[in-house]
Amino acid sequence: MKILARLQEMAESELLEMIPTSTYIRLKAIDDKPLFRAYIVGHEGKSEGYLVGVGNAIKTWFRSAIQKLHEKLQLGLKIFNQHNEDSSHVGRETIGELVGKALKIIDDKLTTIAAIYIKPEYRSLPLDVASIEADVDLERMGEADYSTDVHAVTGIALGNSKMNKPGFANATLLAQLQAFSKNNSIKIGGQFMSFSVEEIRSFLRESKSKPSDIFTNDDLLSDPFVKGAMSDAVKHEVGGKHAQLVRNGEVFEKEKKDWADKEKAMQTELGKLKTAAARSNLPAWFEKAKTERKFTEPQIKFVQTRLDKFQPSEPEKAEAEFGKYLDAEVDEYKKAAEIFGIKDETVSKDDGNLGGGPGKTILSGADKYLSPETNDFIPR
Repeated sequence: MKILARLQEMAESELLEMIPTSTYIRLKAIDDKPLFRAYIVGHEGKSEGYLVGVGNAIKTWFRSAIQKLHEKLQLGLKIFNQHNEDSSHVGRETIGELVGKALKIIDDKLTTIAAIYIKPEYRSLPLDVASIEADVDLERMGEADYSTDVHAVTGIALGNSKMNKPGFANATLLAQLQAFSKNNSIKIGGQFMSFSVEEIRSFLRESKSKPSDIFTNDDLLSDPFVKGAMSDAVKHEVGGKHAQLVRNGEVFEKEKKDWADKEKAMQTELGKLKTAAARSNLPAWFEKAKTERKFTEPQIKFVQTRLDKFQPSEPEKAEAEFGKYLDAEVDEYKKAAEIFGIKDETVSKDDGNLGGGPGKTILSGADKYLSPETNDFIPR
């Protein structure tokens, strides 16, 4: 089958995005200024075209068929100038190749776009429409109306709209990219027309062309303005990087201090948690110590009311510190007993214990002086 579609205008950047980098580099190696064009080759709706062995027919293209058409377009597909009788490739000269493709919504219709590279010797031809050559399945919908399913796309033929009627009614020519020739002339409609430098600049701005699209790298780098701009850019870049390093250093120092503060706060909080965990063992340690040390009842009451004073400096060694704390508390108890005229009941030095032992007695009335409930001088 053969279906015509007109050249579709699109931004140069969009066209280049359709072309793989490897393909562009390959063509650039054999063509200093390769020319790429974008053609619509199908969209949703109806098309009229020639079916080999059938004749002209109306074909309905559903969205799924347009998606299938896009899938079947293979990079490297051969491009021809006009069709032949049976769409075979025998004896036909290729004028380019398929280098990219895209699916876009244009006028609310899903549209397949083909990016095509045109060989230099064929660029002067007025090729403003494209026609696919494909193997398709058709399902009759009416007397001369078929729905379409694409099996394979075998080629694309380019033509001129003055001689070839486009199969898709909405595929109209909007614009085509022009290239510069010598003597400030631009080729339009097969003729060279002269323009002033300002007109050329205006044209370049409107077509969104870049200097690199026209001049080689050597041309650009040898330009005095470009040299000066590059020198200024290097100086600015070096100065900017130095300033950035200074800023980065300041940021690093600030973040370093912030992390140190956070680390200190974390260690402080961790110390509190360890201390709290250690102090939770005080009741068990005291029960063990009062038995081993053979504390008297007054000593037990005195020390027990003051357990909250114990704060270990090293939570990991809290139990050992608690033993030293009890030694100091027994000394405090002795001092308190002397103040209140109470005979301290302790074992002899030969006993080896700091508390009172069995058979020891305490003076009558001592309990009321040593109990925090009856003596205001003892903290509760």
